[in-house]
This record gives sequence, C-alpha cells and structure tokens, in this order.
Amino acid sequence: MSNHAHLLIKVKTVPLSKIMQGIQLRFTQYFNWLYHHTGHVFEQRYKSFLCENEGYLITLLCYIHQNPLRAHFSDGFAYPWSSHHDYHVGFSNFTDISFILDMLHSNRDTAIRHYLDMIGAPIEKPAKLFQQKREESLERIKTEEGKLLRMSRSIQAEGAFGEIKADMEFRRFLCRGAKNILAEMTLWGLAHNVNKLHNKVQSGRCGFSYLHSLKTA
Repeated sequence: MSNHAHLLIKVKTVPLSKIMQGIQLRFTQYFNWLYHHTGHVFEQRYKSFLCENEGYLITLLCYIHQNPLRAHFSDGFAYPWSSHHDYHVGFSNFTDISFILDMLHSNRDTAIRHYLDMIGAPIEKPAKLFQQKREESLERIKTEEGKLLRMSRSIQAEGAFGEIKADMEFRRFLCRGAKNILAEMTLWGLAHNVNKLHNKVQSGRCGFSYLHSLKTA
C-alpha cells in the first residue's frame, strides 16, 4: 500500500520483535540510499495481531489480498506487491503458500479453487470479525452444554495432552491440514496410551508381568 504494508508471518524460534527490527532496519537503509534520505522512514512502531486458529488465518489472508480493491487501485488483484498471484498460480519461490492451501484441501488444484472462491467475496476487517466470533464462542461456553464440554475436556483431554507435551516433548505438528493433523494427533494419543500401559506393566500395577503367556520348556 502507499503508506503501510501487511505481513502475515509465522513466528518460530526468533521473536516477532527481532524479525520486524531486521525488516525495518534493512528497508530503512535501502530507502535512504535510494532516495538520498536520512533519519527515520517508519512513523511509528508496527502493529501486530495474534492469530490462533485456522479460520481467522484464512480470513486474514483474504483481507490482506483484497486491500488493493478496497483502496481502489487500478490493478486490483494484480497489485504487484501482493502474494495473491502466488496463491492463484500455486507456485512461489518466496511465499509459503503450502501452509494455507494445505488447510483448504490436500489436492493443490482443489485448494486453489477454494481459495479463489473465498477471495472473490469481500471480507470484513479481521479485528471486527475476530471480536464477533469471540463473543459468539463466549456465549456458547456459558450454556449448560458448554460447561459440560469444558469439564469433560479438562478431565479427558487436557491432562493427557499436557503429558504428551511434557513427557514426549511434543512441540508442534509436522503435518498440515485438518485431516493430517487429526491423524498425527491420533498417533500421539496411541503412543501415549502404549507408554502408560508399559509403565504399568513394568511397575507391576496390572496384576501381571507380561502381555502374553511365556512358553515353557
């Protein structure tokens, strides 16, 4: 855009503040060299929004790619500083398009069609949409069914998942896409249960020492 830019970044080990510091420093050096300028280029500190779910992430991407249309730029989706073209053709040497396209579908062509269907409809400003979804979720949590689901989750899921993270050093999913993540989580759950059963057998808490009868001579 003419006076700002949108960056959709996945943060790993390097903090966001350090990433942005590097980007701003290098761009300022380049800008000052190109236009024989001195001093600050950016007026104020960057603004950031934390994205914690797939739905908001996809909405955010569409919002960013629709920005040139909202600004009434003549090139629209063909805006040269947008990654929309990378998602449209399904290839990029710079943008990690697989991360989001794999969420939409395991088949790349189908995923691109889903993306183009979404990008064709105007997207509300993400902050407002996120607040709306947050309020709807809060109302569902307050219902009797929501209270029961939260209680069930705390008993059945959170303890086991905490043990998987602590004992088996789980840090992040290796796969992408809802189906692949479900399969990977199922494998983690099976490994967790086998490990618990093994510990019970080893400590003699199962009432037997082996899972099968031993052959005798």
